[in-house]
Amino acid sequence: MKNARLSFPYLFKARKPMENDKKKDQTPQYSADFILDKVKHAEVIAAIQAEEKRLAIEKWGKFPAKWTSALRDGSTMIDPESGESRPGYDDSKMRLSTKSQSRQHVVGRDREPITEADELIYGGCYVNVVVELFIWENEQSGKGASGNLGAVQWVRHGERFGGGTVVDPQEVFDVLRDDEDDEPAPRKTTPAKRKTPDDF
Repeated sequence: MKNARLSFPYLFKARKPMENDKKKDQTPQYSADFILDKVKHAEVIAAIQAEEKRLAIEKWGKFPAKWTSALRDGSTMIDPESGESRPGYDDSKMRLSTKSQSRQHVVGRDREPITEADELIYGGCYVNVVVELFIWENEQSGKGASGNLGAVQWVRHGERFGGGTVVDPQEVFDVLRDDEDDEPAPRKTTPAKRKTPDDF
């Protein structure tokens, strides 16, 4: 999956399940959500839905009438405090949630390893990611599909969720020569004008 927007990343440290999570398995997991644009990622979204259907029919002989998809409409991602859509989400987006009990590889554009959270990996950047779908069945939720988190590759910066924009140094700085002065030139200032009683 290419050029998905990263959201809620826990790629370097496993996260414990939320207190209100009633699932029996409380093992800390690595996880991340990926935001897909309904227009730009239309083929990817259709492929995910088709794979879910194929896996379900292969398992149960037919597609269940009640089904929980690994995809979730962006309009459902509401901040409970503000009542507004969470940053990056709206009705033009889809969310793909993924988890893994194993820490996955995270690399940069040149496939160089990224081993910890830094200025590249954050909620709001764009990444390529490998996701494997699997299906499940339980008494509480019925039948559905989820995404298994795989390798992640950083692609480019985006507006950071929670505020702030990361500036790409390649776009704003020149390459400095060894003989170039690294001290900034002194700033020219003009003497302040002495105030007289007429100025007040």
